[in-house]
Parts: sequence; C-alpha cells; structure tokens
Amino acid sequence: QISYDRHLDAIMIQNDVISTAQKEGRAEGRAEGRAEGIAIGEERGRLQATLANAKALIERGVPKETVQQALALTNEQMNEL
Repeated sequence: QISYDRHLDAIMIQNDVISTAQKEGRAEGRAEGRAEGIAIGEERGRLQATLANAKALIERGVPKETVQQALALTNEQMNEL
C-alpha cells in the first residue's frame, strides 16, 4: 500500500510539473508572438512614414532618383507612389 501511495504521489507531482511547463510554454509563446507583432507593426509604420515623406518630396519637385537614393527605397516602393 505504501509503495502504491508513493507511486500515485509521484504521478501527481509529474502531472503537475508537466501542466506547469505547458502553461509556461504557452505564456512564453504568446509573449514572443506579441513582441513579433509589435515589431512588424512598428516596421510597417516606419515604412508608411517614409513613403509619405517620399511622396511629399516628389510633390515639391525633388527628383525621384534623389528621393529613392536618400530614403533607400526599392523600385517597387517607388512605383507605389
């Protein structure tokens, strides 16, 4: 009986450890996902601001080639303007 009780205690402890590890893993995954989402959003925001600046410069007569070089824009990004 004593060894059976010890065995049950060991199983309960093991299950608790596994459950805790799963919860911690999910929390870590969510935190990483949020951080990645924030980084992507910030990058998109910077790009939109850069494109808006490029458009404003072009509208003020700055040559497209100069704007493209100064703001390090790709041909595809320039075509969006």
